[in-house]
Amino acid sequence: MKKLILMMAGMAMLFGMDPKTYYELSIKSLELTLLESKEQLNCAEKLCSVKERYLINQKYTAKTAELYKRYNTTPVKISSYYTRNKKKLEEYLKTHPEIKEKIQRLEEEIGVINDAINSYNGGGE
Repeated sequence: MKKLILMMAGMAMLFGMDPKTYYELSIKSLELTLLESKEQLNCAEKLCSVKERYLINQKYTAKTAELYKRYNTTPVKISSYYTRNKKKLEEYLKTHPEIKEKIQRLEEEIGVINDAINSYNGGGE
């Protein structure tokens, strides 16, 4: 068991993950999601085609993949890091309330925009 814990800690260090980096990546990812949501809303307002909406999604999927690549990680590794370090991450947010507030603002703004997009889609079809 001790070897497994050391190996997991080593993996976290291998791709440079710590709470600060985790939240930095989280915020950048949310910012990309917000940009995509805004672009999708603009597209919905213009009644653009499904193909155009798909292309927007593909563009941001590529940008998100590049973001994770720059951090030498993947969504699966980030999820695993979160699972193994949930308590440490929660403690970090307690000592950095500005990060928690920024994440909440981004999530709220994304939610509002997505609700607006859904209104163009007939209520979320």
